[in-house]
Amino acid sequence: MADGKRSDRAAALRGPGDVEIVRRQARAPSPAEAVVRVVASGVCATDVGIFRGRVPVPEGRVLGHEGAGFVEVAPRGSALEQGTPVLIDPNVYCGTCAVCREGLLNLCPNGGLLGRDADGVFVDELCVAPASLHALPDAVRLEDAPLLQVLATVVHAQEQVQVVPGRLAAVVGLGCTGQLHAQLLATRGARVLGISRSESKRDLGRRLACEWTAAPDEALDLAAGLDARGGADLVVEAGGTLASLETAIRLVRPGGTVLAYGIQTETEGGLPYYELYRKEIRVVGARSSLPRDMEIAVGLAAGGAVQLEPIVSDRLPLEAVADAFDRAAAGALKVVLEHR
Repeated sequence: MADGKRSDRAAALRGPGDVEIVRRQARAPSPAEAVVRVVASGVCATDVGIFRGRVPVPEGRVLGHEGAGFVEVAPRGSALEQGTPVLIDPNVYCGTCAVCREGLLNLCPNGGLLGRDADGVFVDELCVAPASLHALPDAVRLEDAPLLQVLATVVHAQEQVQVVPGRLAAVVGLGCTGQLHAQLLATRGARVLGISRSESKRDLGRRLACEWTAAPDEALDLAAGLDARGGADLVVEAGGTLASLETAIRLVRPGGTVLAYGIQTETEGGLPYYELYRKEIRVVGARSSLPRDMEIAVGLAAGGAVQLEPIVSDRLPLEAVADAFDRAAAGALKVVLEHR
């Protein structure tokens, strides 16, 4: 229990490429906060970018934004009870600006993210508002639950586009997010083509959701042959590179849609711009998630529509957080930290 006296472990950034486990005094919650004992957390590309100094944060920032655990202390009047397993929503928003009042909490100009703009979930205990916690049913393992935060962003992204049952949908990039996109597309009735340079990721894609898989240099001819209109009805770009976005633009059929899900950080570069005109392509962006997307993600995993455990490639103790960053940067599918 966080009583202001106990020692609490936290993975704090000391500088680019320098993270260490520190012991600090556990913060006492405010009367309106819950205390969550974090059981597991996930490492993603954003965390790696922060670790490597590409995303500036203050020295001493506690990292991590994908986390799950159980309620250790619930504030008075909360529907939460001690011992309830929960998923932590890391998104921070003001709730009062014009964007928030429109319901676009994920786009709040005053918002932020745990682990970047405030201390995150790579810690033993986290004080957090109850509204940021989503109860988990018994069917969801806490050890896999950090992936639900990722799944929520996938749910939010796919809500921006139409998925037509029976039509071809392609996913460019079969990393963690690509595997989740493929599963959700299949659940929604699409016939899924998964594209990756990695043979192991293609194999996993076929096991989980993909009817076909291909390497990028094989994908164009395959997609054209699978649909009489000359390409995929919907292409999800899940690689986060200009090369994968170019592949997506070339893969989509005339009149089709590209869902630009991957985070693009390039400020310049070439794309097949004429294809956007020639094929009258719709390019749709998506960012983060809303609270309702978290609830949908929980339901998908609990009902078995989306599998999480096969996507976890590495499980390491919290103390091995530096190794976790190295593995994630080297291409591990999904690294989960176990807070024991």
